[in-house]
Amino acid sequence: MSLRHSSIGHNFNVPTEFNPADHTHDYTEVNDGAGKTLDVEIAAILAHLSSIDSELGSLAGNLTFAGTVQMATGVITSVTAAGTAVGFTTGAIPVDPPVGSVNLYFVCENGGSFDGSVYNGGDWLVSEGNGNGWAGIHFDSTVNVLWDDVGNKPTEFPPEAHTHVITDVTGLQAELDDKTDVGHSHVIADVTGLQAELDAKANLSVINGGSY
Repeated sequence: MSLRHSSIGHNFNVPTEFNPADHTHDYTEVNDGAGKTLDVEIAAILAHLSSIDSELGSLAGNLTFAGTVQMATGVITSVTAAGTAVGFTTGAIPVDPPVGSVNLYFVCENGGSFDGSVYNGGDWLVSEGNGNGWAGIHFDSTVNVLWDDVGNKPTEFPPEAHTHVITDVTGLQAELDDKTDVGHSHVIADVTGLQAELDAKANLSVINGGSY
């Protein structure tokens, strides 16, 4: 009579109790079920973040804020010192940017179309330099502009006491032109119906003389 012995497999690292007692794992022991461990995922994430950081640094280093534009009317509404230095001025957006203006950008105050592209408020209009036209950077929502980058702002709020000439106030001269000068006179004929009213009045000398 022969006896057969069944072979029993041995398992290692088996918890000593179920549910297992509180314990920890090194992140290299965690995988996605397909062999890719968490340390590989973290390395990929860090590399991606590094790439993003590099792109942002490049963007910040290359682009310079030049002012603001109203895309609805195609007009530059404000210009910073950097924009002025290369020849930008307020008024219609030039079809071709000035020489030396490459990578200067304007923030759109509102939406509109320009150079075949549609812009929303907050988008950037970027100069590609003289002879190369414009490019757009489009955002899903309005972007923020640093306070230091806003040109022609008052130095305090409310603004310090100051004056303006008539031409600084839109439409003021036209309104003044429609006003009558102080200390002027009119002849009777300038007043409609006045002569008829005067003709119907009694003469003052006749009243004083007693004629009734």
